[in-house]
Amino acid sequence: MVPLDTLQPVIVLLASGIASVLILPRFGISPIVGFLLAGMVLGHHGLDIIPHNETIHLLAELGVVFLLFDIGLHFSLKHAWQERKTIFVLGPLQVFVTAGVFYTIGHLAGLPSDVNLVLALALSLSSTAVVSQVLSDKGMQGCPNGNMAIAILIFQDICAIFLLILVGSIGNAEISLGNQVFVALAKCGLSLGVAILFGRYLLKPIFKRLIRFDNTEVFTMVALILVLITGTATGAIGLSLTLGAFLAGMIISETPFRYIIQTELRPFRFLLLGFFFVTIGMIIDIQVLRQDWLLVLGIMAAAITIKALVIFGLFALMREKLSNGVQQAGLLFQGSEFLFMVVAAPAISEALDGTIVSALIVSVALSMALTSFFFDLTLKYIAPLFVSQETEKQSDLEDETSKPSVIILGMTQAGYTLARALRYFNIPFICIENQFENFHEARLKGFPVIYGDQADTRFWESLGVQQFKHLAISCPSIELAKTYEPIVRERYPQLIRYTVVDNREQATEYRKLGLIPVPSYGVPKGLEMAVLLLENIGISPMAIQRWMHDEQVEHLDSVQAIINHEHQPSEKERQIERTTS
Repeated sequence: MVPLDTLQPVIVLLASGIASVLILPRFGISPIVGFLLAGMVLGHHGLDIIPHNETIHLLAELGVVFLLFDIGLHFSLKHAWQERKTIFVLGPLQVFVTAGVFYTIGHLAGLPSDVNLVLALALSLSSTAVVSQVLSDKGMQGCPNGNMAIAILIFQDICAIFLLILVGSIGNAEISLGNQVFVALAKCGLSLGVAILFGRYLLKPIFKRLIRFDNTEVFTMVALILVLITGTATGAIGLSLTLGAFLAGMIISETPFRYIIQTELRPFRFLLLGFFFVTIGMIIDIQVLRQDWLLVLGIMAAAITIKALVIFGLFALMREKLSNGVQQAGLLFQGSEFLFMVVAAPAISEALDGTIVSALIVSVALSMALTSFFFDLTLKYIAPLFVSQETEKQSDLEDETSKPSVIILGMTQAGYTLARALRYFNIPFICIENQFENFHEARLKGFPVIYGDQADTRFWESLGVQQFKHLAISCPSIELAKTYEPIVRERYPQLIRYTVVDNREQATEYRKLGLIPVPSYGVPKGLEMAVLLLENIGISPMAIQRWMHDEQVEHLDSVQAIINHEHQPSEKERQIERTTS
């Protein structure tokens, strides 16, 4: 039987997590801040309701593991190459220049070189969890400025992996600081290289075979096993479990199955990450906060001002749009959750005064809490000052988007017709398929198809459904539509939904649910839905006519080739014909 003193803190943590998720977002505050406040109030510096026992410590460790695993899932080499200018130019400049400023301040304050370097790097990072949530709340995940922020965060997350390795080597008097940095970089680079090779040549074939079982839970179990295996492997060579979790996520990110794993693990990640932030909040001494509130505000003001000015200055130096620089500064000014991990390390906490540690944690927590508020001010009042009237008409602010994007549910014949139309006009799209044969065939044909449950709105969330304008259903099911349509109407009002229908009765039922039914009588199947969607996107009628002509000619050629192939005489028939002649 589980002891009551073990379950009680878990119950309290769950209750505080529910309250944070339900209440704080209404005021534009991230739930992460709620977890920090819960730790402050319920920990040993507050009401002393939650003891810092082994259970809480284990849950917090798992939270960090899942955070790094999720960061790894978002790091794909393809995306890194697409955003290479931001990731490998702007990202490094932001981190190194900001860290250089903080290092100079720490040097003047008399901090040891190794501790100073770690703190400077930690302060230069921003919060991936908070920024991702803010972008999601503002509907900016698919916007160029949103993509740019994510790209900068990707480089920061890579630096965070290096930072965690470096923290583990701090305090070793036998190795110089330069050698510690070199060893940490070598280990980080070697681990990333091994992970890429492992994912490309071993994991992809394994996942392709798992699809045949048609069981999404298998992917979750394999992902968890992979986290444990890579964590054990990195621990065996003197690295951390968190690095193993990041590498596991990175390995899976190179496969088309990362979205379904991301969907299945998201609730656990958020819950366990909440436990981690609660334990950080428990470190904060409320008495120190009362007595040294000027120190806390001073550290926070200095940190966010330095970071914001550096980001804006780099945009000006690189002759990028200043309005974009202002938005990035207003989005990435806050501190990072990795700073909590750094100051909690024994080598760092022992080198710093307890008051400074508490002040650093509180200042970072406050900067996280203010992110949404400051970003709103930036979008409404500051960024427009740097944009001319002509530029405003080009939607360089929060409504900025690339080309309209489409989600196709099901790679049926109608789905293929629409996919070919979108590819013809270079319109970005994603296909979702849950049947192995259809998924495999579409991948072989080069279409961007993702394996997953087509009716699972959580899965759509992992794909970033907020950035899409159109949803096309090529394999309709009225029963499934009745389950997800109420959720879609409430959460994604921008999403225009189309579905192929075969008769008037189907059209009436789907129209009542809020979908646009499109009868399919033409050849190839789905031609009418493709035409309607292209018209709504803004493609000219003349261009659509040219595509329809090319599509129908290609379809007829394909049908004729199949007929010719079926009517070709076999070798035995040819031999009989020659003998008869």
